[in-house]
Amino acid sequence: MNIKEALKQGSCEKGGKNFSYASLGLSDEVFGRVASSVETFITDEEGLNAWVSSPKTLELLQSYQSEADRARTKANAKVAELEARLAETNNPEPKTDPEPNRQNDAIASILAEMKAQREADKAERDAILAKLNAFEASTAQNSALNALNERAGSWDYAKGYPQERDDAKEQVLELYEAYGKRWSAEEIVAKFDEKFNKAVAKRGVDTTKPFPSEGDGEAFKTDFSDVAKNLRGMGEDVPE
Repeated sequence: MNIKEALKQGSCEKGGKNFSYASLGLSDEVFGRVASSVETFITDEEGLNAWVSSPKTLELLQSYQSEADRARTKANAKVAELEARLAETNNPEPKTDPEPNRQNDAIASILAEMKAQREADKAERDAILAKLNAFEASTAQNSALNALNERAGSWDYAKGYPQERDDAKEQVLELYEAYGKRWSAEEIVAKFDEKFNKAVAKRGVDTTKPFPSEGDGEAFKTDFSDVAKNLRGMGEDVPE
């Protein structure tokens, strides 16, 4: 059951219209982020289909679309304006002057002003593009970290083995930093699962199986025999 793929291929009927999620223009990272946020409570295909086709899901995706569109539209409009100004200054049409010397001086002055303006416009455009790229990178990084925290905080197995969870999370964050913070939300969660599963496997835990509840009896009771043995070795009166 791939929640993200079902979401990317899904649609919703609202107001007599059918809205295809693929047509919203959202990135793969956004679909992955939304899918990760619900994976803990969608347990079967029926529940998945109901959630995908829900108007609430459509509204959530449209909110992401609106946020991205506003930032992109604003940046693109400013870039287009600057590029238009650059195009104009690349094709100057100096005014004629009946006196050759004055005409040459005027042309030189105009060209100098145009060159300075062109350089200023290019610098402004480059600054806007740099800010846009930084914004998108920051958004992706926040999404990745939020997804990691959500996985570590909501997964039953992670809550059941806090030491292994914290160790796995620390290792993943170190790797995330080392690789330039370029992992998507889906990738950082997968790396966390990998590290956590490796750690709890040493205790004989298989996370592919349903997490045992308190009512599962002996299968999930903690073995304190080694602790009791150590306490008795220290002279404590601990029953067998």
